[in-house]
Amino acid sequence: MELFTYSYCFYDLVIGMAIKEGIRLLKVNQYYDPSLKQNRVDIYYGEKDKEISALFTFLEEKHKMVGTFEGKEKRFSPYDVFYFEAIEKKCFAYLEKEVYQVEGSLQSLEEQYACIGFVRINKSMVLNILKIDELKACINMKTQAFLENGEVVIINRSYKKSFAKRLLEFKQGGLAV
Repeated sequence: MELFTYSYCFYDLVIGMAIKEGIRLLKVNQYYDPSLKQNRVDIYYGEKDKEISALFTFLEEKHKMVGTFEGKEKRFSPYDVFYFEAIEKKCFAYLEKEVYQVEGSLQSLEEQYACIGFVRINKSMVLNILKIDELKACINMKTQAFLENGEVVIINRSYKKSFAKRLLEFKQGGLAV
């Protein structure tokens, strides 16, 4: 394992704000460990000051999605999405009680969010496995997925094998991309 240590001013490097008097430098340690199965970042702090709060805000906002409904835009986390669905060449993100049209193809959304639990379950849908409450086998070799919001979606038999593989990866402690 290799260790790299350096300090930088968070505002100057990450957000691009001017360095202000009295801002502490953050110490950043980078560890290279080829045996890790999944990358990780840990943040240690003694007090949640403006600098640490700005770091959390930056990290949260970087991963927000933008969706539209009736001409209004809304930002939300992909972790809040139950599934993406393609209808007539448009993609929609289904949240607990809301639906938003989002940019991108179903394939690009699947690839972008595979690392946080999204997997293709049929030709027009990518499901967040973290939102599944229960799975139930159907007679026709399909599987019903009962979601936390009460919806039921169908996992087609042609996607069942890749779905089962991703579910097993998740149960074993992480998602491999």
